[in-house]
Amino acid sequence: MEVNILVVDDEKSIRDTLKGILEEEGYKVFTAESIKSMKSLVEKNYFHCVLLDLWLPDGNGLDYIGYLKENLPGSAIIVITGHGKSEHAVRAVKEGAYDFLEKPFSMDRLLLTIEKALKETIRSRREKDEDEILGESKQMLYVKELINKIAKTDASVLIIGESGTGKELVARSIHRLSNRSEGPFIDINCAGLPEDLVEAELFGYEKGAFTSATHRKLGKLELAHGGTLFLDEISELSPKAQAKLLRVLETKEFTRLGGTQTIRSDFRLICA
Repeated sequence: MEVNILVVDDEKSIRDTLKGILEEEGYKVFTAESIKSMKSLVEKNYFHCVLLDLWLPDGNGLDYIGYLKENLPGSAIIVITGHGKSEHAVRAVKEGAYDFLEKPFSMDRLLLTIEKALKETIRSRREKDEDEILGESKQMLYVKELINKIAKTDASVLIIGESGTGKELVARSIHRLSNRSEGPFIDINCAGLPEDLVEAELFGYEKGAFTSATHRKLGKLELAHGGTLFLDEISELSPKAQAKLLRVLETKEFTRLGGTQTIRSDFRLICA
């Protein structure tokens, strides 16, 4: 799996040095010199790890950890700074950062921190998905056998069952056992969204697409790239949204609301 890393630092020499070293380690690296350029990249890409400087020309990196956690679910945020204080480190961790490194730091330490962060985020994701399906009856053994068979394919899946029978658990098991297990598992409850927000959640939107669209937001289809998209209560989608979703399944391409750019997303669809 290709791992994307975003380096956010206002010093060009640091950006260039980190980019060169990380690319030698096999990572795909993007760089940003400000909060504004960081947001622009986050709106267009998913990053598995972000190296975030504390002091930037247009803001404090600590104030944007929450933004990164919201827009890059499952990503590891590592704060790097040359002006570290204990209260900054405490706040960074409270906000959700994986670690806090004070400059100057050795490249060995940084590489080890990144490696550990990536392993832990993948492990925590798997642990979240590994709620064991209980039961050894003939019927449950058949379900488990089906899950194992289906997981090895890349086919779209429809799970049917009464409320409370564990449809999401089955979906997570299929994802965990598939070759997409290191990718994201993005779920959305279609019944829990107002009809006028479903398309915005699925396809995302551009700034200005509607009155409250003050910034670009990636949709669930885009966030699921490389992984699995689980749509619960899919029958609650409007006919219009279902037609658009069918088109995406045929082409794996779509555009954000208010946008013109064609976006391609490689995901597996599981519905219930």
